[in-house]
Amino acid sequence: MEAKHVILSALEMHRNLTPLFVKDLADDTLTAQPANMKNHAAWQMGHIAFALAGGCWFAGGERDLPEGWGELFGAGSTPQSDRSIYPSKQALVAQLDKQGEALEQAVSKADASALAAENPREAMRRIAPTVAEALVYLTSGHYGYHLGQLAAWRNAMGLPKAFPR
Repeated sequence: MEAKHVILSALEMHRNLTPLFVKDLADDTLTAQPANMKNHAAWQMGHIAFALAGGCWFAGGERDLPEGWGELFGAGSTPQSDRSIYPSKQALVAQLDKQGEALEQAVSKADASALAAENPREAMRRIAPTVAEALVYLTSGHYGYHLGQLAAWRNAMGLPKAFPR
């Protein structure tokens, strides 16, 4: 199985799961931090979108995010409980969709040599030496990790499971 197929399959799976985790969330609760959970739903959603935009850049596409998203959702950002500093649920969902589509298009257009190239983020090279490996990580491990955190947040909020077993 070629890397492009693995990347696109992982991305599709997680993009199909994401609405199950967010569809019933009330906008005004997105920055709640139950049980001292630092990474609230608004941050999880924005961070996933931020990471997908980074993946688009890895794949040779454009990183196209609203102004200020790096500070709110990038690596090293600190989730805040103040709901007014975060985008609406509608805007967060729209960015998840937009960035997922952009990454899908960028990966689909990338040729084998671009995917085999050295990971441009030196700090990630130890775990993902190539662009393809970075994209596999972003679309599977990283995306799944943050959906798992969102599942734990939902549980702490007393919300039902995102999907039945």
